[in-house]
Amino acid sequence: IYSPSEELLKSIKKDRESMFNEFYEVFPVYVTRPDGTKGFLRANINKCRKEYNRIIGKSKAMHNHIMACLRYEIDDKMRTGKIGYMKTMWKWLTQHEWETFEEQMKLDDYQPNTYNYGTDVI
Repeated sequence: IYSPSEELLKSIKKDRESMFNEFYEVFPVYVTRPDGTKGFLRANINKCRKEYNRIIGKSKAMHNHIMACLRYEIDDKMRTGKIGYMKTMWKWLTQHEWETFEEQMKLDDYQPNTYNYGTDVI
């Protein structure tokens, strides 16, 4: 019978923590709501960490997929001026908000914003 070593378990725990930390860093801190008030989006950090770890399990691929969807949503909302409607981190995770944007990403054939018009010198 094989059992995981303490070192392996610590390594897995670190990986999961670093994945949540990456997600946390990318998620906006606050937005200005349409009525002019500030909406703080990163509340309930411990609950969000548990929920995020439950969603991704041990899958680095799932983490990368969620990160891509989050970046897409932020880019899309910034382009359209609707960043004020961004959900809080807790709602974003519990309502599986990335699923909405994964379909939109497929239709848009999304490429991260690597080229900005007017930045090349001819």
